[in-house]
Amino acid sequence: MTAQMPDAFFYKDEEFVLIGLKGSNLFKPNDFGVFPIMASTACYRGFVASYIITEKQLVLTGLMLRTQEEKLTEINDRAAIKWKNPMGFNFMYRDLNLPIKFTGFILLGKDFINEMYVHMGFQRPISFETVIEFQFKDGEIIAIKDFSELIAKLRKEDPSKGAKPDHDESTMEWIDQLFSLDYNVSW
Repeated sequence: MTAQMPDAFFYKDEEFVLIGLKGSNLFKPNDFGVFPIMASTACYRGFVASYIITEKQLVLTGLMLRTQEEKLTEINDRAAIKWKNPMGFNFMYRDLNLPIKFTGFILLGKDFINEMYVHMGFQRPISFETVIEFQFKDGEIIAIKDFSELIAKLRKEDPSKGAKPDHDESTMEWIDQLFSLDYNVSW
């Protein structure tokens, strides 16, 4: 098993990565007739998206993916570009500028702490110096909460939390948790 490539989010000229998700209508290639397959062990879902969060809106800007299809449908009037890269992707979309009508919560991290790397699934929120939660309704920001201080406190209390299965948790439960972006806001 391998650590997974997260989606990228740009907010106020800073790059964050997706570390948690609760909600519906975040971009899914299948909704546009594009069907990804595993790109590599670092990308089981077969795609990585990039977004920008403007003052008011969540916007999909780019997409890398692997598919068996020879020609892909346009997304927001943009054609896919054939592309080969070392991560196994064979198509990309650029400059999509597609507003996303997401409703729910997105947890983003920045300033990853290399010593806390886990070689499995998505990285844990506790592994980032900066952790911010965005709440959206139909793609518009409703609220922003900075959890960085709380995460720092939790990291100080137990930096290994989630890095291996707990004594009452099976290995499969732990693996499922690492490959899921579900998170608990109450920590």
